Amino acid sequence: MPSKPEVEGPALSAHLAALASAQDIDQLWRAHCDRMALYGFERLLCAFTRLTRAEIERGARGWVMLSTVPHGRAEPSDTFNDGLSDGRPGPRSWSLSRPGHHGDSHAGYTIFFRNAVSRVTGAIDLVARPGMSQRDVDRLWDLQGQEIAALNDVFHLKLMSLPCGPYRLTDRQREMLCHVADGHTTREIADLLGLTEATIEKHLRLAREALDARNTPQAVLHASLYNQIYMPKS
Repeated sequence: MPSKPEVEGPALSAHLAALASAQDIDQLWRAHCDRMALYGFERLLCAFTRLTRAEIERGARGWVMLSTVPHGRAEPSDTFNDGLSDGRPGPRSWSLSRPGHHGDSHAGYTIFFRNAVSRVTGAIDLVARPGMSQRDVDRLWDLQGQEIAALNDVFHLKLMSLPCGPYRLTDRQREMLCHVADGHTTREIADLLGLTEATIEKHLRLAREALDARNTPQAVLHASLYNQIYMPKS
């Protein structure tokens, strides 16, 4: 049996430390992409949502997408799209069937993340560098697939802990939602902050609009799902 090749670059322990210490999504994504490139996967596309299908169909902006190419040119593999529908976790290999898809690259793997809660759906496309055939990629996966899959799982777990999402809240809107999440009424929040109830409701209304929420409890839910509350002030 062929021996496992050595991957040049930072030691695995140093890379894991870099993932664990990442303070934002950009820092995490750069570290992960750099590591995957060492294995031969030069183009990555990751997408996930914490909203239900019904919420997205009602127009909520629930998907978060990360890509190594401009988003206008980022197109997931057929395996990526099909796998999000069937919900089975784990890696799957694929080769391209459409000319020009992912530029010159034509082989790769898609990993569908395993999640402990039903509200999280996500996957990542790992696209091999040009010149690698699917046989080359499958051979690489036989030797190092377990390590690659584990690193992607660690990346995903860290990603789930960071503020993210298509939503942008002001510090004041975030503050109001924190008070609501703590169980305070509009009147109690007004008394705590020395503001009028009308002012509190105005900020909550703007927060609902920013979070595509139909009511304040749903606004708190969306903000919590994407780690948008209990954050340090910007």
